[in-house]
Amino acid sequence: MSYYIRLFLVLSSLFFTEVFYSQIFPNFNQYIYNSNVINPAYAGSSERLNITAASRFQWLGIRGAPNTQFLSVHSLLTKKQPIGFGVSIVNDNLGYENSFLINGDLSYTINTSLYNKLSFGVKLGLGSFSLDDDLLIDDRVIGDASLASQGDLSTSWKLNLGFGVFYQTRTFYLGVSTPRIINSIHTNRLNTVEGTPSNAISYFINTGYIYKVRNDLSLKPAVLLRLNDSNPISYDLSMNFLINQRYWLGVLYGSDQSLGIISTIKLDDKFRIGYSYDYSFQNLSINATSSHEIFLKYQLKLRPKCNCPEF
Repeated sequence: MSYYIRLFLVLSSLFFTEVFYSQIFPNFNQYIYNSNVINPAYAGSSERLNITAASRFQWLGIRGAPNTQFLSVHSLLTKKQPIGFGVSIVNDNLGYENSFLINGDLSYTINTSLYNKLSFGVKLGLGSFSLDDDLLIDDRVIGDASLASQGDLSTSWKLNLGFGVFYQTRTFYLGVSTPRIINSIHTNRLNTVEGTPSNAISYFINTGYIYKVRNDLSLKPAVLLRLNDSNPISYDLSMNFLINQRYWLGVLYGSDQSLGIISTIKLDDKFRIGYSYDYSFQNLSINATSSHEIFLKYQLKLRPKCNCPEF
């Protein structure tokens, strides 16, 4: 047990390194294990205390490529009340852009039947955006009028607000959310600078189904849709296999022309670790087409007997 705790602390420390933002919202393959980052209604839905740390390094080999770390905690507020809460922290760098998000989630769950639940959630937090001073000496933007008028590149903070709905049965789930409805985490005064992040409001729809083939094998197809005001609809498709109630192994395909693998090992009743790799077929760079993601999750049941499907 102490080994797993040390491992969790090491992974958590990776959080305070670097990240991205011009992809509209943090991009992870394993949203199955950190859904409250995009949907506040997910907080407390598993009736467990959940602590997750993850780090994603995208398009290795490209200078300034996005890398993202996050830490999230969510749980029931009390053992008897259908109220969930959560906190998520996302740290993000892309090139000269630096972003930091800290959000609190609050959810309320209605039992629509013995095994079916409908949850509503609200997200409230703060986000910061800043640009490195090195941008001022980059040949690609020297002389840009909007940058010259900016002057001070210091960090600015903005309020964030989001909403979500999450429905689940013992074998199916569906979530609809907008984790950021206040139109920007930063002002749009640098729009003419190449690579500046978009202010578009993002919407997410994620759904999945667990089909039991036999006692030692289950299948889980899942879909994640991303929509916003300035980019086309993007999506991730995945198929996971649960083997012996301990090993998850799957494949995924993204609309950004990426193909990857997902793997998770349940170390014991409380700890699990996962890794994913995806390969991009976009013509970014011969040596910069792979992305890596690792996470560690801790879970603690709050109720001895609970309807706790794991999505």
